[in-house]
Amino acid sequence: MPDRNHVLMLNIMANVDKVKSVEMLDEIDRAIHIRRLELRRRKARKLARILEVGDVVRLSNNMKPKYLNEVEGPIVKLDTETATIQMPLDGTLRRLSGVRVGVPLSAISKRVSKSTG
Repeated sequence: MPDRNHVLMLNIMANVDKVKSVEMLDEIDRAIHIRRLELRRRKARKLARILEVGDVVRLSNNMKPKYLNEVEGPIVKLDTETATIQMPLDGTLRRLSGVRVGVPLSAISKRVSKSTG
């Protein structure tokens, strides 16, 4: 039996197929964009409550540049909207190997390990 989200997605897709104008599709696109922003803000607020300096986190798989996808590193600075991550010394990270990179909290996919300090 399909889960609830799958059924919802099928329903949305069926209804999008019924749209007859570009203007209506533009409205749907704007609504999706607004919803996406809200979900990112909600995720960032949740992460801001649970993350601490020293936690090791994994970046999401939709980073740009692509070689940052799923990179792990410790948080060296944290505020309500961004985290500064110490990138590992890794040749595949090119110019970002070993440097500190600021990322929005919504770019963090998960905490890999909790700070011990």
